[in-house]
Amino acid sequence: MKSRFKIVFPLTVMLFLAVSCGEDFLTQKPLGAISEDTIADKAGVEGAVITAYRTLTGTNIGNWYTSPMNWLWGGIRSDDSYKGSEATDQGTEINPVERYTVLPNGPSINAKWRACYDGVGMANVVLQLMAKSKGITDVDQKRITAEVRFLRGFHHFEAKRCFNKVPYIDEKISTDADYQGLKNDANIYPLIEADLQFAYDNLPAVPTQKGRVNKWAAGALLGKIYLYQGKFAEAKAMFDQVLANGVTNKNEKYGLIDNFQDVFKGDFENGKESIFAVQYTVGDGTGGANSN
Repeated sequence: MKSRFKIVFPLTVMLFLAVSCGEDFLTQKPLGAISEDTIADKAGVEGAVITAYRTLTGTNIGNWYTSPMNWLWGGIRSDDSYKGSEATDQGTEINPVERYTVLPNGPSINAKWRACYDGVGMANVVLQLMAKSKGITDVDQKRITAEVRFLRGFHHFEAKRCFNKVPYIDEKISTDADYQGLKNDANIYPLIEADLQFAYDNLPAVPTQKGRVNKWAAGALLGKIYLYQGKFAEAKAMFDQVLANGVTNKNEKYGLIDNFQDVFKGDFENGKESIFAVQYTVGDGTGGANSN
């Protein structure tokens, strides 16, 4: 007798769920970054202005080479200072600058260029952000514009007198094509003058905070820019205005401190000899970037 075995495979019903999704996940905003939309208001713009002032200290990379004090590009490069010390001390950069043999790919060159145009760029960011923002009065818009145009003019002047043939960049430059189309074949002094003239015409004589630029600092810098172009009559007229009417950020008339040594003491910060001074914090763990 034959036995028959039937092997039965139960029918298994498998359910597949097809899930479709869009491409939104590819364009998520970075979690660690602040979008412009969240700071497109008066508080955000005012914060951006403070960041623009921060550029006056140079860059964290190569701050010895980038500060507006210009100890390298002014004192060392000119004949009013001698490097001294050992030849090997900062010799890879300072010695060549002093001898006019510095190479275009030297770190000091790149650091100074970057500091100048980081400053220009941040000033333009403020203007671009303010154009998108609401709730800012006309008075505040004019004052903020004057502050950052002073900074933009200042940084362009730094670039011009250090490198000579440089491009001028305003807030209308924003796309890759815009930047690729920039040229350095024109004299940008008239554009720098326009920034400083606007600042002079629209800044208050006494700002709300000591660290902010005032009308007279803008006038003094504009006069200096005239001097660099040999416009001596214009420079004298501007300097006469600053000397006759200028006051510090503490509303103190410009003048000389009785004891010269007091200029360098903390108790006399922002004193009557100070036309404009970059403000630094102390005891905050940042190191002060050598107070450059």
